[in-house]
Amino acid sequence: MLNDSEKKRFSKETDRLRFLDGASLEMELFNVSHGNLWFKVITPEHREAGLYFAGTWLMNCPTVMHEIRLRQANEVETERTMSLLNSELIQWLRKEDLYTIDCQEGIYSIWASTMEFEWEYDKSNNYVELLLQKPLWKNGPSLQQILLNT
Repeated sequence: MLNDSEKKRFSKETDRLRFLDGASLEMELFNVSHGNLWFKVITPEHREAGLYFAGTWLMNCPTVMHEIRLRQANEVETERTMSLLNSELIQWLRKEDLYTIDCQEGIYSIWASTMEFEWEYDKSNNYVELLLQKPLWKNGPSLQQILLNT
């Protein structure tokens, strides 16, 4: 059962994702070794963006989804996901890391340590180039910056 603080955080997080309502998602990349899962987002206004998950532990979704509503998983969905996991994995599942995607195709789940959204979607899909340029941590240097300074 969620306490009042968790309910407020859950509601705030779900509201934060509402701007994606009605968009379509197309999977661009899934890198198993690093758990990187990238989607191209196409909004109802036909604007393109990128939705990125890192540290993906579980992905239960098709490669293309229409008229989505992305939100944090509720308590029942979290319990359902936990029932699918072995006891060693259950200890690592944090409620805030489990996302639910309601869409035309059904209801799906993604369990990932990090989710990031960017309006500046790189259409070239140059995976290595993007990894080199992205900050390694919030407000930190990119791998490219580190390599150039060594």
